[in-house]
Amino acid sequence: MAYYKSRSMTSQIQQKEHELNLYLREGDGNKAKNILGGDDESKFGYMGVVDLAVYDGCGDDAKVVARAQGQQLGVGSPAGTILDCFSLAFTDKRFNKSSLKVLGEMGDDDGECAIIGGTGEFAYAQGVVTFKKIKTESGSCMTKKLHVESTSGHDTPPDADAQKTPRRNPERKRRIAFDKPPQKRRSGSDYME
Repeated sequence: MAYYKSRSMTSQIQQKEHELNLYLREGDGNKAKNILGGDDESKFGYMGVVDLAVYDGCGDDAKVVARAQGQQLGVGSPAGTILDCFSLAFTDKRFNKSSLKVLGEMGDDDGECAIIGGTGEFAYAQGVVTFKKIKTESGSCMTKKLHVESTSGHDTPPDADAQKTPRRNPERKRRIAFDKPPQKRRSGSDYME
């Protein structure tokens, strides 16, 4: 018997599209720590952690709406490629305790990173964060404009006329568990045939 088994499921998914324009500025109470230095020129082997403020605008009156919290890894030996893996954790009232999970190369130049998940309002998110280095009027710190485009979705209830749509369908797990009679529990060695 194989160690993997799958079966088809039918589920109604209601998707929501999100588009946000955010700004990441160096300085301004940000935290970054170098854990491992890596090679001098290429930064290969570098490891660091960051906690950066994300704003709703690029002016002096902009408010912090999220934090980019995660790690950076030096992964490209000739080009000095840095892989960023961070959670865009929202702190504002609208999306409080929601987050987007972001993965990609966010160097000094323009580019994009993948959205590989999310929580809260952004549960099951996927999409892209494009970023562009911009000049600010003060010119005192580097600013990146983050353009977020994502979709997120969740199961809809069996009753299409329901007024409230739960984040996850609580009946889903129960339906899966009782579709088939219980099977004998296996030990780890049973999966390695």
